[in-house]
Amino acid sequence: MMKRIAIIIVLVLFMFSGTYSAEVHVGVSPGIGTLSHSELLSEYGSSFVYCLYVGAELFNGMTINVGYEGGYSKSSSLVYDSILEISGFQLFGEYSINMGKTFTFVKWGIAVYMAKRSFTAPELKEYDFTETNPGFLFGFGMKIPLTNSIQLKVELIDLTVQMKPFYGWVDAGGVRILAGLVINFNI
Repeated sequence: MMKRIAIIIVLVLFMFSGTYSAEVHVGVSPGIGTLSHSELLSEYGSSFVYCLYVGAELFNGMTINVGYEGGYSKSSSLVYDSILEISGFQLFGEYSINMGKTFTFVKWGIAVYMAKRSFTAPELKEYDFTETNPGFLFGFGMKIPLTNSIQLKVELIDLTVQMKPFYGWVDAGGVRILAGLVINFNI
């Protein structure tokens, strides 16, 4: 299901490009992801995350992007041995302002995230779960041109995703601190 959504979103991106030359970009941003819910954060902590995305410029400074976040996988033995994995797809807009030698940007969008929690003890397997829910993201950051087509991108993102199987409804989103590269090209 999530793969179909990603394919549809990518096709929509290319529909915006029309028959004229459009600026398209791809990016990868590794970093650190935290969890919003304090009990989850104290049990699992922060983790390495990465974001991969592709986007197209709609007009000067405004882009539409589709992305995937993965990498969050942490084990805990606080109460019972378990593993928590979080990943998801994002559809977001990004508006950049030229500040001379750098670009400042804000981003906002929607997301569909999956959380999977599994226990290692056989007697606790009934408490394993996988849940997928929609969410929202908001962020800001800076892009620094390294060449005509490559930029360094540093950003802070706040992700909100509600999940129920934990301790009732909780926010399994959190803050992402990312730094990566963006490659721009015309099609």
